[in-house]
Amino acid sequence: MLKDALAGLPTRPVLYLSLTVLVLGLGYHFATTYQSCRGHADLREALRTAIEASADGAAPVLLSAITDLAWDRADILVNYKPSGSSTDCPFQWDWSRETRDMLIAGDLLTVIVFLQDGKLVNYLEYRRDWADFVNVKNPYTPETAVFQVSSSPANPYAFILAPIP
Repeated sequence: MLKDALAGLPTRPVLYLSLTVLVLGLGYHFATTYQSCRGHADLREALRTAIEASADGAAPVLLSAITDLAWDRADILVNYKPSGSSTDCPFQWDWSRETRDMLIAGDLLTVIVFLQDGKLVNYLEYRRDWADFVNVKNPYTPETAVFQVSSSPANPYAFILAPIP
């Protein structure tokens, strides 16, 4: 009976096991990459939507309103130039490495870093040719991260965000 059970196994179980581990590993990698990339893209789109909705100047943009995460400090880094290589989001889940590198080279990358108890909880990369944060005075709290939106005189498709004291 044991001999019959063993006869039913594939002749090369290591090969099948290796392929299974490879597929599971790649699946995990792409699932976590997708979650990270889509999360950043969704947060960026939430900010862009809030900016466009506030373009008439009637209501300010509140960073706390666009995030669904707990944070107690935000730092806005204009013209951010990271050290090291850029991350890449495949399949247009978010910006490609080439897009990010082009923004960095053109001084067009703004990064908003969200912290909770001194630990990074999320970050948002934003294009300065879409909206430029001016008169930035870090750090911000959820209560002080409030910005007035105005049109950019240099670029009719862009906006200027200035903190409201």
